[in-house]
Amino acid sequence: MTDPVERELRSLLDERARGDPLAGQALADGIAALPPRRRSRLGTALPAAAAFVVLAVALAVAVPRLAGPGAGPTPSAPGSGLPDGPEAFADDPRLGQCAFGPPSSMEFVFVMEHARDYRAYLPNMLLSPELDVDEPALVVVFEQAMAQPPTTGLGPGATNEPGHRYVCVVPGGGDRNLYGDVDITGLTTDVVPSQASAAPTPVEAGSPDPTPTPPPAPAWVADLAGQLECDGPVANIGGEVPEAFGVGAAGATPDEALGSFLGPNNPFASLPAAGYTLAEADDHWAMYAHRFEGRTKAIIVLSDTNPFGQEPGWLVIGLRACDASEFDPAVPLTFPVTIWTDASGEPVSTETVRSVPGPGHCGWDLAIWLDIGGNLYFRDPAGVMNEWTVTPFEPDADLPAGAADTGYRTGEWSLWLDPGGDAYLVSPVTVERWPRSTNPDLGCA
Repeated sequence: MTDPVERELRSLLDERARGDPLAGQALADGIAALPPRRRSRLGTALPAAAAFVVLAVALAVAVPRLAGPGAGPTPSAPGSGLPDGPEAFADDPRLGQCAFGPPSSMEFVFVMEHARDYRAYLPNMLLSPELDVDEPALVVVFEQAMAQPPTTGLGPGATNEPGHRYVCVVPGGGDRNLYGDVDITGLTTDVVPSQASAAPTPVEAGSPDPTPTPPPAPAWVADLAGQLECDGPVANIGGEVPEAFGVGAAGATPDEALGSFLGPNNPFASLPAAGYTLAEADDHWAMYAHRFEGRTKAIIVLSDTNPFGQEPGWLVIGLRACDASEFDPAVPLTFPVTIWTDASGEPVSTETVRSVPGPGHCGWDLAIWLDIGGNLYFRDPAGVMNEWTVTPFEPDADLPAGAADTGYRTGEWSLWLDPGGDAYLVSPVTVERWPRSTNPDLGCA
């Protein structure tokens, strides 16, 4: 991600709104020089195109990418201050809470005497108020190639840049906290534990409370995913209402903040950009719902309770949604996604058929990526993906005898696949051959 707007938004999300799977996040054009890397299969649905036009946007939920082993720098703290791997903690039950992959995915494991000292061990870790406790904590720093697991709180799971890792922290015997894009520069275990906090200074009678307790969340903001009426699984974006944190620019009113959030820099792909009604509200909370055919397909919760020093005003602090194929088709999306239909004319999940404009920061935005059935195909008139294909793109091809109609349609185009070969987009007037990638997990950092 990285024009300045994208960088600022990701920084805001990382600092204030750590993501469960809430989206998603995009990589920056400013890191175009980095080499191609692998990606996970959890990609966000992007525009495919009846007319095959690449639609550029400022920001979208990033498809998590995987770097090769050793792709990031070694933490700067040398010698005894650098922690070891998981072997010494094999019998620690807390280690199991961080088991998102094989033990080899855990590059560093250590214990903090007090969880609140996390920034002494990881000097560049962003503020994490949930770790401000006196209990000890087990910490796992995953290798650079770690695929995206669900992260703590609200915000994007984030794509790892060089030197940034997923970090799992389990305070005491409690629940794990998992963070994405943690800058591990300066990682060390040579830390002098902090002393217990001093007794609070009494507040003089009549003086205002310097840290007022925010009002409790109303019952109707609980279990947003459970309030949806999806035909399929809940989309892998969004998160439940956290105790704090907010996303996007604050607004003076819930309507203003919602309008700003759904604007062109929306960090989550894809949501209805309009068509929301106010479902619930009180003095400090507001819930908006997008409904289609009488059923709730997306919920956005806002609040003006900002106890951790965020910009005053209303902010989005909760979001869950169905797949984009279930929204009102008459309503535009925050990020354009082509909705395919099956042989019966019913919309198909964007996780089943996904058409993706190539990452611009790697110079691949002139191609469209088609992801289906574990294979990746390109519409590539400019030949920017030739390095990863055997055959070239052909705008006027012959349909092979062995090609089979998938039944998927978008506009006047039908999708055919040649087993072991390429994809073919067939219209009443032409056949386009979209070459198959030699690397189905191709991605870009």
